[in-house]
Amino acid sequence: MGRTRSTVAHASRQFVLIADETKLVGRLGRGPVPVEVLPFLWEATSRSIESLGGRPQLRMAPGGPFRTDNGNLVLDTSFGVVDAALGVALHGIPGVIEHGLFFGMARAAIVGSASGLRILGELA
Repeated sequence: MGRTRSTVAHASRQFVLIADETKLVGRLGRGPVPVEVLPFLWEATSRSIESLGGRPQLRMAPGGPFRTDNGNLVLDTSFGVVDAALGVALHGIPGVIEHGLFFGMARAAIVGSASGLRILGELA
C-alpha cells in the first residue's frame, strides 16, 4: 500500500493484481477493504470512515497493531456497498494514505491456489 503504489500503477504499461484465492469474492463488499492510515490520526480517520458506512477494525499483529513498510496502520473495513465512488470518498478523508480498491486500474489478476495459478482478464 502507500501512495507510491498508485503512482507506479498509473505509470506502468500494465497493472496486474496478484493474490491468493482467499481474496476472491463473488461481489465487492463481501470482504473487508484494507485502508492504510496515518498512525497519529487513525482514530479520527476511523470515525470518518464510519461516516461513509464502513466498520473499520484495526489490523493486529503479535505484540500490537500491524504496521506497513512505511510504519502506517491498516484498518480492515467492511462496507455494505463498494463502488468507484467509495474509493474517491476514501481518498478525501484526512489520514487515509491508500486503500485496496483498484477500480479501472487492473486489466488482469493472477490468483494462486493449492491447485495452481488462474489468470483472470488478459495479460498483454
